[in-house]
Amino acid sequence: MERSFCRVIYDTCIFNVQKVGGISVVFCELINRLKQDNRLSINFLINGAPWKNLFFSDASAGVTELSEFPVTTVLLPFFPLLKLLPSNVIFHSTYQRYCLQSNVLNVLTIHDLGYEKGIMRRGIKRRIHLLFKGIAIKRAHAIVCVSANTKKDLIKFYPYCRFGKEVRVIHNGVHKIFLNARSSPTVLIGRPYLLYVGARFGYKNFKNAVLAAVDVPDFDLRICGGGHLTSAELRYLERLLPGRFFFYPDIATDALRDMYSDAFCLLYLSDYEGFGIPILEAMACKCPVIALNNSSIPEISGGAALLIDDSTPVAVKKAISLLDNDDYRQGLINKGLAHARKFTWEKAASEMADLYLYLKQQHK
Repeated sequence: MERSFCRVIYDTCIFNVQKVGGISVVFCELINRLKQDNRLSINFLINGAPWKNLFFSDASAGVTELSEFPVTTVLLPFFPLLKLLPSNVIFHSTYQRYCLQSNVLNVLTIHDLGYEKGIMRRGIKRRIHLLFKGIAIKRAHAIVCVSANTKKDLIKFYPYCRFGKEVRVIHNGVHKIFLNARSSPTVLIGRPYLLYVGARFGYKNFKNAVLAAVDVPDFDLRICGGGHLTSAELRYLERLLPGRFFFYPDIATDALRDMYSDAFCLLYLSDYEGFGIPILEAMACKCPVIALNNSSIPEISGGAALLIDDSTPVAVKKAISLLDNDDYRQGLINKGLAHARKFTWEKAASEMADLYLYLKQQHK
C-alpha cells in the first residue's frame, strides 16, 4: 500500500531577500532535519535566484523543487503565492506570504513584533510591512512563534489569533558547532576583549556598548557581523576607541565560535528581541553574557545570563566588574552551557513536524 505523506511546500522568499541572515539560517536548519522525517514530503517552490543565499544549496539538497511565476526580489514578500498547489498540502512561507486556495493550509512563523512596536522602521515602509504581515496572519491556519514572549506580543497586537488558529511556541536551536567549542580558551594574542555580535540599529544600543568599552580601558571591543560599518559608525569608533576596536563583517561560523570562546563576555544590550540566538551561542561557547532584562531575553537566557535593567555605560561597567569574580563567572559559565544544550534543532524540527501532522489531522 502506498505510504501517505504530509506534504509541506516552502517558498524561497527569505532566501531571495537575504544573502545571509538569521531567518534563512532558521529555515535551513529546520528543513535539513525535516526532510529526513519519513512522515513528511518536503518541497521548495522556487522563485528567482535563491541560490545566492549562502545556505540555500544546503537546505534544498535532495528536496523536490517546483517553480512559480517569477517576481522581482523587492516585490516578492508582498505577493501571495502565484502557483496553483495540489489540494490538502501545507504551505509554509519563509517570509509572510500566503496561499489563497481554500484547500491549502497556511503556516506562518513570527520571529518578532518589532514593526508593531515601532522600533524597527517608521513611515511608509513600516505601514506597508504591517499591511501585508497582517494579511498573512489572518490567512494562517497555524502560527509558530519563536518564544513565549513573541506569542504574547502576537496576541497583544493581533488578539483574534486566540480564536480559530493553532499558535505554538517552537524555540530556535543552537548550531552544533557552538556546542562543540573548545573546552578552554586559547592563550590570547593581544588584549582581552568584549564581544558585540549582530545588527547595530538604534534599539540594539550599539553606541552604549562602545561607551561601556571606553570605561574599561583594559579591554578591546570586537564587533562581529551586522553588515559593514557606516562611515558614521567608523568615525564614532575611531574617536572613542582608537586602536581598541576590531571589526569582522563576514565571519565564518567556526571563527565566530572561537571568538565567543576567547571573549571576556558578550555584550547583548538590545531593548527588544523576539528570540536572541547570540545569547545561546555565547553560552554554548562558555562565554558569559551581559544582557538587558526585557522582552524574550529572560526566557531565552533562563537565569544563566547577567541581566541588567538598563544599558547605560555605568550599568554595563558594573556588570563587567562582577565577572572579575572567578567563582561567580564560572558559575554563570556552567549554568549557561547546561542551558544552551536544551536548545537543539532536532527538538525544534520534531515540534514543527508534530504541528504539521496535527494541522493535517484537524483539517481532513
